[in-house]
Amino acid sequence: MQLVAKSRIVLRDRALRVHAYGDARFFARGAAWCILASALMVVLGLAAPELLVPPPLSLLVVTVTLATGFLLAAAVVWLGAAWGSATRHGALRVSDALYLEGRGRRLQIPLAAVQRAHLRRRANAITLGTDRGVVLTVALRAPGEASRLLDALAQPGATAPFRVCAYLPSPRHAREVITVAIGFALCLIGMFVTRHVPVALVLGTLAGLSTWFLARMAGWPAFSADLVVGRDGIALRHQGKERFLPLSRIARADPLEGGISLTLTDGEHLRIFLSPPALRRPAGSLTADLCTRRCAHLLRALHDHLHAQPEAAALTPSPAADVLLARRGRALSDWRAALRAAVTDDGGTYRTATLSPARALEVLEDGRAPLDHRIGAALALAPTRDRRAARRLRIAIATSASEDVRAALEQAAEDELQESTLARAHTATGEP
Repeated sequence: MQLVAKSRIVLRDRALRVHAYGDARFFARGAAWCILASALMVVLGLAAPELLVPPPLSLLVVTVTLATGFLLAAAVVWLGAAWGSATRHGALRVSDALYLEGRGRRLQIPLAAVQRAHLRRRANAITLGTDRGVVLTVALRAPGEASRLLDALAQPGATAPFRVCAYLPSPRHAREVITVAIGFALCLIGMFVTRHVPVALVLGTLAGLSTWFLARMAGWPAFSADLVVGRDGIALRHQGKERFLPLSRIARADPLEGGISLTLTDGEHLRIFLSPPALRRPAGSLTADLCTRRCAHLLRALHDHLHAQPEAAALTPSPAADVLLARRGRALSDWRAALRAAVTDDGGTYRTATLSPARALEVLEDGRAPLDHRIGAALALAPTRDRRAARRLRIAIATSASEDVRAALEQAAEDELQESTLARAHTATGEP
């Protein structure tokens, strides 16, 4: 169930150039690890000459050979990507993703993958870099096109949740603790191997200082995560795990330099940055401008969801909606049957209370409503054939931030809800 929003910007008949540096980055990382391993062997060999016997020396030769091979492969792949990609004419379209269309081919790049921007004034073009190693160059024709393009890349879609790559800072003094631990560990290893305290102290000190300096330059340790903002809350996804923060748990959202600060109802403060520390640029760069625009749109989206007002028909509280849509401990089949009879276009009598499909849609679209009420509304609307209602139903499901909640709503809308899926959704929201 995928929806494509209307294009926010379309640049037609433009000179496009795409460089794929992903393979070059892979070989460069391999070379870096090999160089680090060979450097450690050299340092240990100088500290303990008795270790320079044929086996370690042979291993050092193999490591240097591998590093040289990785470096040559990275250089060849990089040169091929830099000069082997021909400039072609096509169209660039930004909606729920960034699309390149031309000569019958279509390339799709997620908006969250775009993290760097550079304006090439001589060529009158803008270069966009992604975290996947793809670099895109687009020719410009008007002075304001670069600003319009950045704003389109930073905006959330109308029929999809707001997605962006976020970075969570490590605990306080984590970098110092890790570097001291590495230096102390290498110092102990040096004392055990060399039996020489001054050499071991020098080795541990150099290792600790080098680790600290490299970590500070790269902004490590910082954990990257996918940030998804939906109408029902915020989801942070990292290495296959998801932390979902419902709107009911978010007390306030404040701007930070390069990110936002969330204050939860239990007093927890969560800082989220939208640009990796290693890629932070001066305030006048386009990369910083893209991050600033994303932060502004993110805060606006959070503010809209947190302070959204129901429509006029739903301004008055409806106890009937809570009673009719809630599960109240019933079996799934009984709950489904009761919902089919409760949500109808016919008006209720003084003995029976019913809920209109329009009101059920409003409950489903309200991200602050209890999960059982929203899933009950999706179950009740599953057999609808009204196109407008079906579209609102799909959009309400697609704009949910949590994968578990969205899966439960999708199964409910297709009348295939399972108890296991419902239990995972309750676990994600923290509701009983």
